[in-house]
Amino acid sequence: MKKILAIVSAVCCIFAIHTGAPAQSMRGEGPPAQAPSGFVARVDIVFDVPESIEHVFQDCILRELRSLGDVRLTKDNPQYRITVMALPNKTRDEVIGFTFSILITRPFDKNVLRPLLMSGNLGEREKRLLFVVGNNYEKIVKNSLLTCPPEELGRVCSEIVSGFNADLLEKDRRLWKSAMGIPHQPPQAPQEDRPGRR
Repeated sequence: MKKILAIVSAVCCIFAIHTGAPAQSMRGEGPPAQAPSGFVARVDIVFDVPESIEHVFQDCILRELRSLGDVRLTKDNPQYRITVMALPNKTRDEVIGFTFSILITRPFDKNVLRPLLMSGNLGEREKRLLFVVGNNYEKIVKNSLLTCPPEELGRVCSEIVSGFNADLLEKDRRLWKSAMGIPHQPPQAPQEDRPGRR
């Protein structure tokens, strides 16, 4: 039992360390065309929204994510999973808007588990435990609620993706640049045109 607890503790520590590590694409997976040799984040997105807005909303979110240029949409060992749920806000006769729940998690990177599972130092019971932990453990990194009328779905899509980008991906980009020895250049504020002195 002590050995199993030690393994679970070690896996959780590895996960905690890994979630702060720079993002890298999986072997055999090419990055998006817009980011030929740089940072790439693997992202899975799950939708549970009313059928009346399903296609429009999904297309909008996917378009916003692709516009970032360094996001690869995949269900294969993602670094982030975005789960979006929506419920209609109704009066007696009509839908007047929607409430969105956005949950962003970091699944355990299975690339970390593979060497441990292939190791000859662990028994079958310990390997099964590691496999279960690796497949089911996700760290919640952000959750939020948004509401909007039906005509403002585009604004909600933009807010979801811009929040994900600013709060999580930008930190990963800085870590990746630091690991690669690339100096981070913060975006420069536009300079205002000022009239010359007379």
